[in-house]
Amino acid sequence: MPDTFDFEPEASPAASPTAAVEEKAAASPPGAVAAGEEAGEASAGAGAKAADSSNGGVEQAAEPGLSEAATGGDAVMADASAEKAAEAGDGAKTDASAGGGSLSDRLKGRGLDMPAGAADATGAGGTTALTASALKAASRSDAAPDHAPLAVSAAEQKQLFTPLASQGAKALEAQKELRDENENETIARISKTLKRWVQECLVVEDKWKKLIAKGVLKCRVQARWSEGLDTKLKSLVSEYGAKLSVESEKEGAEKAPAWATAAELRQEKWMVGFDLAAFEKFTNAHPDTVDPPEEKVRAFIKEFIKSADLQTMKVKDLIEGLQVKFGKMRRPCLDRAKTIASDDILESQQPKKSGLQAQKPKVVMRKEAKSQIGKDEDVRWAEATLAPLGMREGSDDPVLRAPQAIALPILKGLKNLEEMNSFRTLLKNTKIGKVVNAYRNHPNSEVAKAAKDLVTSWRTAIQRSKSPKKSPKKVATEEPRGQGRPKKAKTQ
Repeated sequence: MPDTFDFEPEASPAASPTAAVEEKAAASPPGAVAAGEEAGEASAGAGAKAADSSNGGVEQAAEPGLSEAATGGDAVMADASAEKAAEAGDGAKTDASAGGGSLSDRLKGRGLDMPAGAADATGAGGTTALTASALKAASRSDAAPDHAPLAVSAAEQKQLFTPLASQGAKALEAQKELRDENENETIARISKTLKRWVQECLVVEDKWKKLIAKGVLKCRVQARWSEGLDTKLKSLVSEYGAKLSVESEKEGAEKAPAWATAAELRQEKWMVGFDLAAFEKFTNAHPDTVDPPEEKVRAFIKEFIKSADLQTMKVKDLIEGLQVKFGKMRRPCLDRAKTIASDDILESQQPKKSGLQAQKPKVVMRKEAKSQIGKDEDVRWAEATLAPLGMREGSDDPVLRAPQAIALPILKGLKNLEEMNSFRTLLKNTKIGKVVNAYRNHPNSEVAKAAKDLVTSWRTAIQRSKSPKKSPKKVATEEPRGQGRPKKAKTQ
């Protein structure tokens, strides 16, 4: 099953008028709509109709009024209106015990207070009620409200409720810019995710073995459909020679109508297929998907060791830190990182030199990038990096070649191999010779030349090591003519 990546846009490119109004209302604080005279009269009329239906109309009308009111003033108005309607309908009196206490107590139980301008009218039996005049007086109170009324300007109303096509060319252009911005953000996120996916495919054994067996790996990209996003995604994928198919086209789904808002657009699914050639093009464009830059890895390890407690530091901590920083890394690269860390730890534990010896030599900037090859682990890392997926079966060519930006420094660094004591052993026990030989046919002329020069240099070094060392010639000294060997003296 292909990997699936969902890209839900963070902000809709266009919103419907209704959604915009609801969003603005939701953003206001509780009780944002002020209660007025007309609202009080409407609530009283509604309470009277509810009370006429049964003797229990007080409780059935008053309680909902409390729970649905936006402010304390609205709650009092709705409750009092219902009580007044009940008294007018059947002459029933509201007992304090019927509502669980007085109106003031019930409001306090819900965290509300009586209006400042409302006066209690005490009836028979201790019933507390509010007159309509008192309610109107309370609504006209000079006290400042606790909220600001929700207001929509004429310009906002025009923008919300006027069709976009009728708002003029400037509005259409602004909408197009917003849509393009959202599409570009989505494409950037998709590109970043594809990079991480390719990196994982080169690291996870099950994935790269499936790539070798089937010749292609697929992933599914899911996002909100738009014609612009579809075009940009096709352009992105075509750069690497990958294939793109839309699942809705296979299913025969119809495209969203032109008048549909962003909220109504469908979630589209695109299937992206990478074959080996597409993987190679992608890694050439993004070399760090094969290996992170060597200088950055060394710098990270040095800083990690400097800030870590060497007594408690574990190799696992270093590996996790590297992969958090650079993403998934192949095993040969991690093994080499361990060796680099060991060397740095040993160097840090060396006694510091004093005096003139402590002066650091001037750093000479190298004109060309060159990998540091000096140990057996470096050679094995170079082999695994130049052929990330190994060699083709029955062939001396790598399944996938390393990017030019990585291959060239490694080939130049391998020049040091012939100076190592294990030179011939490494050539015999590894495939580094075959891998380098395959790079002589690299499409990049600089990489191909570096591989050819390296192979020639290695052959010369091997021939030189095989030829027996010639002993120095003895210079014959001629004896002077007429003189023979000196005779031995006779002993008497």
